[in-house]
Amino acid sequence: MSLHIQKNTNNKVNNQDGIVNTSEEIFPPLIVEQLSPPILSLLSQYSHIFPKNKYDVWKIRIEPTRINLTSDLPISQRAYRTSATEEVETIKQVKNLLATGLIKESNSCYSSPVPLAYKRDEMKKKLEEHYAHFEQIFKICEEENIKLKFSKCVFAKDKINFLGYEIKEGCITPDNHNIKSIKKLQPPKNVKQPQDFLGSVNVYNKFIDSYAKIRETLNQLLKKDKQCHWTAECQEAIELLKNKLVTKPILQLYEPKLPLHVFCDASQVAIRAILKQPDSSSNLHRGSYHSRTLRSYEKNYCIKELECLAIVDALDKFYYYLHGKSS
Repeated sequence: MSLHIQKNTNNKVNNQDGIVNTSEEIFPPLIVEQLSPPILSLLSQYSHIFPKNKYDVWKIRIEPTRINLTSDLPISQRAYRTSATEEVETIKQVKNLLATGLIKESNSCYSSPVPLAYKRDEMKKKLEEHYAHFEQIFKICEEENIKLKFSKCVFAKDKINFLGYEIKEGCITPDNHNIKSIKKLQPPKNVKQPQDFLGSVNVYNKFIDSYAKIRETLNQLLKKDKQCHWTAECQEAIELLKNKLVTKPILQLYEPKLPLHVFCDASQVAIRAILKQPDSSSNLHRGSYHSRTLRSYEKNYCIKELECLAIVDALDKFYYYLHGKSS
């Protein structure tokens, strides 16, 4: 199957299940035309790993493993999050264990956490290396009989929408589609509607400075045995949260090799912190926001104690970034 696609073609592909597909459905012209020649060459070479339709799949070549146990219930526990410094140590120890034959690679539904967790390496920026990554992936798919749906694949992009975020070189922002949906939300008329709004906005709390302080007015509506009285302050909080997202806040992606700066603040309502990193010109850019409202007993603290609380809370929140960094 070739990637050369003529516009307005009506050529169809039939398969044994009677499913009919046009070649444009398999390799949409608009997507193909945007790809560079090296990627087109690879796609043409490995075109057979892209199915003609959802039924055009193979059996993946993976040898089954059988272990006799007293119970069929798998035990699987989450791995712990770790800092970049801990990651280096994990990789070193795993390599040593593999080299000595004390452990071997395995895919199992049984797992136990270790104090250190593996993080993927960043994708290298050179296009030639990027093309080599494509070929490695395609070759694995070919060997293991894995098929890919071409219309859902994205190649060599400098920007991509993923899991509610727009990710591009060096920074991350909220997805435009989600922001538009939040902007259209109407003022709540009952207790459930503020919950829905806050649930939609909360996923982007790290993009909003003083998020906890702003939403405190809305939190009061969620308390049990309390009627929903929509006030001007509630509406103002809603609009402020919307505006902060509509202005398309941008966060810089974390760079392990660069130094970090933490800025903290406190009030009688909430504490907040901002994580920043410098660029090549030493200009600081925001990496993440954090804030939370004070607990009942914390409201008795004096301002110095609150500022200390903000520092401790920030160090705890950003531990996975700060651990191993020099002060």
